[in-house]
Amino acid sequence: MYILILTIMAVIGAVTVAKGRALIANIIWSVSNPLMAIYNFQLGQVELAGMFFVYTIIAWYVVYNLKCRMPIVVKFNAFPPVK
Repeated sequence: MYILILTIMAVIGAVTVAKGRALIANIIWSVSNPLMAIYNFQLGQVELAGMFFVYTIIAWYVVYNLKCRMPIVVKFNAFPPVK
């Protein structure tokens, strides 16, 4: 059941990125990928665990970069236009 939930999360992330929502997709993958790495490591599948670890690092990197590029919108007009 645990692996099924993680797989569904991974597929939701893929659909989300296909819809143009890269930040949301990578946030989802930031949760599912490290858990997949742990799961595979416990099964003794070290290569697959390593792959998911690399995917985790990439997802964290993308989340960090996309969040830093999000504009902060401030609607403050201290000096209204003079007519």
